Amino acid sequence: VSLPQPANDALSTVNNLIYTGGITNHAAAISSCQQSLSSSQNPGRKNFMMLITDGEPTAPENAEAAANLAATQAKSDGILIIPIFISKIYDDVALSFMRGLSSDNKVFDVTDFDGLLNLQEALVNQVSCS
Repeated sequence: VSLPQPANDALSTVNNLIYTGGITNHAAAISSCQQSLSSSQNPGRKNFMMLITDGEPTAPENAEAAANLAATQAKSDGILIIPIFISKIYDDVALSFMRGLSSDNKVFDVTDFDGLLNLQEALVNQVSCS
């Protein structure tokens, strides 16, 4: 697949992610991305964020409610949220939570970080301007 340079740059960044473990704060991640995207000087750009996670949020207090509020605010700003859940086991509770954060009630589900490579074309197709 021949991709435009911005798509290649984004895929390169995702491919170079290193899992470090630790807390999972979806609210802070969504809010930080929303702030960056909202301050963009390119109003015609399609704004989206990929929320790549290996689990349900563990921070802050009331983590799920905080994440849902942050997602609602980002979506109301026109930001497309694309959750990607990475887990070796099927976790219906986590997937259901992630669907609630998603802009289209869908979640990409892979078993490991190498599985992200298989999603490249689907992700590019979802966020490409048509």
